[in-house]
Amino acid sequence: MNKNNWIPSLLFLLLCSCLALPQAFAGHAQLEDLGNGICKDLKSGLMWQVRKSHKFYTEAEAEKYVKGLRLGGFSDWRLPTKLERWRLLHVFLLDRNGNCTLKYLNLPYWTTKTDKGTKPIRLEIACYCRDDQVISYAPYGFVRAVRRYAPENKD
Repeated sequence: MNKNNWIPSLLFLLLCSCLALPQAFAGHAQLEDLGNGICKDLKSGLMWQVRKSHKFYTEAEAEKYVKGLRLGGFSDWRLPTKLERWRLLHVFLLDRNGNCTLKYLNLPYWTTKTDKGTKPIRLEIACYCRDDQVISYAPYGFVRAVRRYAPENKD
């Protein structure tokens, strides 16, 4: 008997694990649609703008947009960090978005704390089993503003 008969079985098991991993973590909703153009992340306490902005070509334009944003009675919106964007993407990939629908997550968005400063980046995850995360820089980006949940900061 060939000693390598276990290799195809192991490969099949690994493939099945990769395909099942997102479903294994699916379940409890992490986002709640507040009904006012905002989705709240119940785990992190972040509040996300539901609708994306129009295109911006410079950091100054994107920053001006968030500084002037008045949404849900709040005026302390900001650009998200790269880590915050990754976490939001994972919520959707793991099907934990509940009743929140944030369309166009695959577009480039202005993001802070990237390897190149504040830039518009597109985020993708190729495979959970290898933790393949892909960042693509773009010449323009949209804004999906974020803020920390603090009800006392209303206008």
